[in-house]
Parts: sequence; structure tokens; C-alpha cells
Amino acid sequence: MDASVEGGATSIQMMSAKIVQVDDARAELSATVTQQLADAKVETAQSVADMQTEMATQAQEVTDQLAETREQVDEDLSAAVETSKNYADNAIENTVTPALAKVASDLVALEEKIKKDIDEDIKTTLDKYEKVLMGTSTLTPAANCEAIRSAQSGAQVDGAYYVVSKYQSAAVKVWCANVGGKFISLGGDCKSKATACASCSSNYFNNPGRFLWVDPDANADDTGNSKSTDCEPALMVKLVTTDNHIAEYESKFWTSTDLMKPELAVDGKWQTATDDIKGPGYLTAIGKVIEIVASVKNKEVGRAIYNVKAKYQDKSLKWLLADQGTSNLQFADRDNGKSAKNRPMYSKHMYRRGGNRGQRPYDMFLDTTGHLVAKQRNYGGSQNSWSRLSTTDRSGWTGCHVYTGIGGDHYCNGWRIQYEASPIVGYCSTYNRYGSNHKNSKGGPTPNSNCGGAKRQTDVEFAILKKK
Repeated sequence: MDASVEGGATSIQMMSAKIVQVDDARAELSATVTQQLADAKVETAQSVADMQTEMATQAQEVTDQLAETREQVDEDLSAAVETSKNYADNAIENTVTPALAKVASDLVALEEKIKKDIDEDIKTTLDKYEKVLMGTSTLTPAANCEAIRSAQSGAQVDGAYYVVSKYQSAAVKVWCANVGGKFISLGGDCKSKATACASCSSNYFNNPGRFLWVDPDANADDTGNSKSTDCEPALMVKLVTTDNHIAEYESKFWTSTDLMKPELAVDGKWQTATDDIKGPGYLTAIGKVIEIVASVKNKEVGRAIYNVKAKYQDKSLKWLLADQGTSNLQFADRDNGKSAKNRPMYSKHMYRRGGNRGQRPYDMFLDTTGHLVAKQRNYGGSQNSWSRLSTTDRSGWTGCHVYTGIGGDHYCNGWRIQYEASPIVGYCSTYNRYGSNHKNSKGGPTPNSNCGGAKRQTDVEFAILKKK
């Protein structure tokens, strides 16, 4: 307890003074008694008794005084404690409590400020990342392709992005591309109105279906007027005679339903493709007209056009070249009025030298007027020889040692060759060949390696298309 507290100092000092007085009285009484005893040795017993009576009386007075003093001390202590308690309560209420309230208020204000600052920082960060992530997933779709470029303040790379659609609840994956200074949608997977393509050739997600949803507008930003469209590519097969994939007669290329690079079968892509292609049209009805186009270095040399016989128009090219069991099946007639003339392959891309029996190295499709034949067998009198596609031309039909056509496997008296495509070649010697896609995996000599003659290699590409 603070001795300076009002009322506390006087009470404590008074108590201490009385205690000192008692101690002094006792000391004085002891001294008096001693002296009196010394002086009263000669006095009578009565004097001693009187003195003892007096001492008892004084001692009782001292005891009473001490009791009185103790009561006063207790009263003073109680008053001092009560006074101190009242002071402390008053000080807490008037000083400590307001101070604590101020601290609490400051803490609340600080918390709100920190929260506001954090919220603003988070919002700024989120805004930045929302712009960066815009269009990258179904969780952050953009309003359209142009919104992506605007949000990211610069040209974007052509590719797949996610945008909001008016025609379905989920975000749509589309192909955004830079066209004419704008970032536009060229469509989705072409499976619905919401995911329609900008055109049949804008099938960037490689939908293998024949009927696709197509937006007739220049872009697919709004696909509301799209409709289901027959988008099967006209290209059924392309053969590149230098790509090391040898589509010879026994190759699964002809017999399997597996496609090969079908995404390149669309018009505008197959022309410059550097690999063999087998598109979905190889497996569907061939229709009324078939075309065979020959190119060298991406430049068209010529084309031959054939009218398919009515009974085969609903058959696929796969069925004609692989599934049906008839050899030498003539299934289409050459339209010589619309087809190439003046033997463009022979006149521009061949050594004009014949084979062992004078066979001219004509191309069976561009340089002759023969009709289309599926599964040609034993051309020119050869033995157990096949080609998937040839013609009825017989200008080189002689001597056994002769082969031609597309997708071939030739055998004559021990000589063998498997090839992707060939003009009419009689041997020995040999002077012409198409590309490098040929081999002999069955033993025996092969004309391209074991015959003499300076050989001219023409890296030709053949495309077989259905004309709708």
C-alpha cells in the first residue's frame, strides 16, 4: 500500500507512535522497579507488597493501553485498505479503461487499414493474373478472342483458347487467329452450333466426322447462323514417293481402316504435304467421279478424270482396292475430254527410252487413255504380280519383265520389286523411276539396283480425290 495515500500516513504513524510509547513505558517501569528494589532492601514486606500492587496496577494499564492501540491500528488499516481500493477503482475507470479503449480502437482501425491495403493489393494482383490467364482454361474464359488480345496488350499467338458462348453454358475451346489485323475465332471442334468452325478447312481440332457444324461468316465469333455441313475432304489418298513410307501392295496402308494424317487431307493442306495421307474419304462412298492428280515439286503436272460406274458409286475406294475379291476390276471410265493430253509426264519428266521390249515409260494415268482398274494382276505377263490401282492400257503389255501402277508388287523369273508408284518400266536396262519409295524384301535381283541404265528419278506425288 502506498504510504502517501490520503489518510494512510496519519493512521500508520499514530499506530507506530503508540507502540513506541508502550516500549518506552515498559523500559521505564523496569528501571523504576530495579531502583526501588535496590532502595527497598531495608524496607518491610509491606512496602514490597505495596510496590507489587502498584506494579500490577500499572501493568494492567499498559495492557489496556496496548489493546486500545491494537483496535485503533485495525481500524486504521481497514480504512487505509478501503481508501486504496476506492482509489484504484477510480483510477482504473478514469485512466486505465479509457486508455485501453483507445488502444482497442486503434487496433480496429489498424486492422481495417491492413485489410483494405491487402484487399487492394490482392485485387491488383488478381486483376493482373486474370488478364494473363484470360482464355487459358474453362475457369477463365474470355468474352471473345479480341478480348484476350486487349487484356494482354499485344499480339497473341494463334492457338487454342477458351471463350464464353451464347449457345451453351460451358466455355468453348476455339482456335483464335490473327487475321486482317484482328484476333478472331476460327471455331471449335465443329460438333455443335456453339463449337462451329469458320469453314470446313478450319477444322483445327481434327474432327474426323464428315458432317460438321460450319459458320458461313468470315469468322466464328458468333456461331448463331451455323449449320451442319458435309465437310468430308475430297482427298482420299496422297502418295509422296520420297517420304520413306512405302505404300506397296502388301502395305497395311491399303487394307487398314486406320487413317494417316487425316488433318492434312483438307483442301489447301494436302497440296503441300510431304508425307503420305489417307483421309476419311478413303472409307466412304466414292461417288460419281474420281480424279488422279500428279505433281512434281508442288506443281501440278496434270490430272486424269474418271466417271465411276453406277454400281460402284456407293463403294469406298478401300473396298475397291482392298476388300473386294475380283482382280483386274474395271470400275471407272476415263473422261478423255477433261483429262490431261499430250502425255505430260512422258514428255517433261522421263528419259524417253523403252524397256527390254521397247515399252515406253508412260504414266498409266496421265499419259494413256486407259480406264481405271482395281487390283491389277500380272501386268505384261508377269508372274504373281499385283498393283492396287492401274488402267486398261496395254501399250507396255509385253515381256514379263515389266511393271507399272500404284501400290505394286512385281515378280518375274526371280526378279522382284515392291514399289509405291511407277511408270511403265521394262527391264533390263531401266531408265526411269518414281521417287525412292521402292524395295525388295523378298530376295532375288531387283530392277532398280541390278539392271544397267542411267536412271532418271522423278519425285512425283499422286493425289486421288473424289469429286462431289
